[in-house]
Amino acid sequence: MSNIKLDPLCFKQWSMFRNSLGYLLPCCYCNIDESFYDSEFQKLVSVSKIDEHETIEEIVFSKEWKDFEENLRNDKGPPCCMSFCKINDDKKNEIRNMTYINVDDGTIIKELRL
Repeated sequence: MSNIKLDPLCFKQWSMFRNSLGYLLPCCYCNIDESFYDSEFQKLVSVSKIDEHETIEEIVFSKEWKDFEENLRNDKGPPCCMSFCKINDDKKNEIRNMTYINVDDGTIIKELRL
């Protein structure tokens, strides 16, 4: 059993991610092979193929996504969450700077400090 405490980025104002295979994921870090193919995370992936649903809500309100959220609230998650969303030993979450850039003209759309 892990002693890692989580402060999930996807619980903050974080964007979901659509990968190149057409799956909706909680964030881009979940697309790392180690997590994407994790047997527990595959439960969420199995109901997340966008073109198999009428709406995004149908995916994110599924039992599998709700179970994923509950697991995160109980400090359980795939390798990406345990790595990128863990609270540091000093009980402060690691500071991350994220910059969203408009690919058409190179202007900054949004900057976040997490």
